Amino acid sequence: MTEMAGAYARALGRPVVYADVPLERWREEVLSRAGLPAHVEEHIVTMCRLHRENRYDRATGDIERVTGVPAQTVEEFVAARRDQYLGPGPADRLG
Repeated sequence: MTEMAGAYARALGRPVVYADVPLERWREEVLSRAGLPAHVEEHIVTMCRLHRENRYDRATGDIERVTGVPAQTVEEFVAARRDQYLGPGPADRLG
């Protein structure tokens, strides 16, 4: 996840760091407050656990094979949506 934070940092042009929060603590303090149905919360926790175990640490050509378009890197995806991550700039807030 440190590498993922680096991809975000490069795309956003600002520091982004990864903080390793124990899964159960995150579930209790953050996820449980989202008001999701129990089965959805359990699915998200399972996906987090699988990511932590590096079960998704691989690349395939499936996206391109299904859509005909090559998959983007995380950095490319975030950079293309930079405003959604950073919000309006100072000039935009002045009205």
